[in-house]
Amino acid sequence: MKNRDYKQFAAGHYYHIYNRGNGKMIIFRDDQDYFNFLKRASILLRVALIAIPFDSQSRLRLTSLPPNALHVSSYCLMPNHFHFAILQNSETSISVFIHRLCTSYTKYFNKKYGRVGSLFQDQFKSVLVESEEQLLWLSEYIYRNPERAGLIKDAAYYKWNYCVKGHL
Repeated sequence: MKNRDYKQFAAGHYYHIYNRGNGKMIIFRDDQDYFNFLKRASILLRVALIAIPFDSQSRLRLTSLPPNALHVSSYCLMPNHFHFAILQNSETSISVFIHRLCTSYTKYFNKKYGRVGSLFQDQFKSVLVESEEQLLWLSEYIYRNPERAGLIKDAAYYKWNYCVKGHL
């Protein structure tokens, strides 16, 4: 497995992408924060990861990635970190997506809570998914994260996770 390989993303491969709050701080304090993170991801990807009211899209200055450049097969947002399983479909790097997403969300978060500085700890981490078995395990790991953390008894009822059923 390649870990923390920021510049070596390749088309046709899945990656586990994750990061947490600086100093393990809470990065999603309320439902609006979770929603705003997913709204930004949806706009960048040109795919609805969450239902977004039409009028709320126009207020963000985000340049979307080319259509179908990336495919998110699962994600989970936890109070102090996030996970994505992402397929890179083109030469548009996952790094571009994560950089734009985290920069935009940090600006939102810092303005809302009257703070300055870095929100995320270091650069995001990445792990190349090297087999179908690993992808199945990763999808389950991401989806069940809130259960293991004790946030909810059944991951199916957690609002901030998603897994494409039968995507493999």
